[in-house]
Amino acid sequence: MSQGARDAELVRRSLNGDRAAFGELAEHYARQVAAVTYAMVQDREKARDLAQESFLQAYEALRSLREAARFGAWLVGIARRRCIYHIRRERRRARALAARAEVPREEPLGPAGRMARSDDEGRLLEALGTLGRRYREVLVLRHFEGKSYAEIAELLEISVATVEKRLTRARNKLREILKDGSD
Repeated sequence: MSQGARDAELVRRSLNGDRAAFGELAEHYARQVAAVTYAMVQDREKARDLAQESFLQAYEALRSLREAARFGAWLVGIARRRCIYHIRRERRRARALAARAEVPREEPLGPAGRMARSDDEGRLLEALGTLGRRYREVLVLRHFEGKSYAEIAELLEISVATVEKRLTRARNKLREILKDGSD
């Protein structure tokens, strides 16, 4: 049975009151949703919260899902929108606080701050954090989640060609950042 057919069956059972069926869907997509939320917000705790909120919203809105076989793409779309909403809300809040306190914005880590993170994992996470959301998403889905180009395209609702372009650009940017940091 294909994943789409399995998802459609689990959605049907969920709509008929089978909570365990939705639990199976949640278990299957937990890593993908966590990867997407982390790629977007770069904070593990907040990413977990946003992932949980995404599953709750999906459960509550399950009747609005038009194509049950596309549950995974629909769920990732919910997670992405929740992250975007969170990021915008945080930016507005930060601007409001800065305006009230008249405090200058915090500067990103300079060369000394980058050098303080000596281990490779820290450098990689820092470099990922400097990439735009679009590039982080495709890198995380491809290299940390092991998704194929077609799966990434479906999850992000973009073409395979766009996935290829974003991955190429993201890898090049990451290479430049890591090279500059090693000098």
